[in-house]
Amino acid sequence: MKQLTDSEFTRVFDQYFKELFNIAYGYTHDSFEAEDIVQEVFIKFYRAHKTFSDNSEKYWLIRITINKSLDFFAQEEKYKYTYK
Repeated sequence: MKQLTDSEFTRVFDQYFKELFNIAYGYTHDSFEAEDIVQEVFIKFYRAHKTFSDNSEKYWLIRITINKSLDFFAQEEKYKYTYK
């Protein structure tokens, strides 16, 4: 299996960060939370990059960002009703 180099990771990060941040921000309306979500997405990408092809890279990153954003939203809703 191919190891991800620093330059390859940097390329992916530079190419998709802004788009992923905008997606996460659209769900959270909080720049700090959006950055945290995108950071988690890139950590997951770094660990799992071997499992998908270059063609699915963008789709995978977007899908994970949406899922993590929905998880955040669900946690916020749960917290709101638990401590009201």
